[in-house]
Amino acid sequence: MSNVIRTIRSTNAEAGVSLHKRRNWYAEGDGSTTTTTDTAPDKGGDKSGGAADKTFTQAELDRIINERLGRAKDTTTKELLAKYEVPDEDTLANLLKASKEAQEAKLSEVEKATKARESAETKAKQLEDALNAERQARRTDMLHNAVTLAAKDARARDAGDVLLWLQANHAGELAEAISEDNKLNAKAIAGLIGKAKEAKPYYFEGGRAGAGPGSPSNSGGGTPSPTEEARKRAAQMNKRLIRG
Repeated sequence: MSNVIRTIRSTNAEAGVSLHKRRNWYAEGDGSTTTTTDTAPDKGGDKSGGAADKTFTQAELDRIINERLGRAKDTTTKELLAKYEVPDEDTLANLLKASKEAQEAKLSEVEKATKARESAETKAKQLEDALNAERQARRTDMLHNAVTLAAKDARARDAGDVLLWLQANHAGELAEAISEDNKLNAKAIAGLIGKAKEAKPYYFEGGRAGAGPGSPSNSGGGTPSPTEEARKRAAQMNKRLIRG
């Protein structure tokens, strides 16, 4: 019988130690319970086989948890400072601030460079457009001079009238009479002068007037002015272009 009692007491003592460990674990690690134990059962033969319990308030548990978290934070901060060889948190904060300012300055420089590049591209485009306009004007002058000379060679009364008529009636062919590299097509220009001479023979010396006095198209009885007619045709062409 004494052996059975000793076995029971030993089992109760072990159970008390296990309970003590579980309660300490909850109090120190989880914080979700408010009850733990302060002493383990007396292995020397406490007849009751129990343990004296100690109760923790929620405030005490919160304090324990906060202390543990504080120690963990301090350890992490110290490890971080040691890793990057920084003496203290203030120095680390200053380094982070300086790094941020450097990044912002770098971004500002990139923005400035981008604006400068865009401005340069805009100026280059403007110069290119101006150069193209100048080239086109020079090309047009060369073409008009060539047509005027050809009209004079064909004995035009007024070479300007011939040019105006061609601009009003054969603008496309006239533009094609000179290449992009300012090479004149003498054959095309001669063909245009021929068309003008055929349609308006009175523009040229010895040519037959197409609408003499008393004709239906010239009820006023006078010979139409080539210059005036060419200008009217050019004006009509401009009106059609504007309306279109």
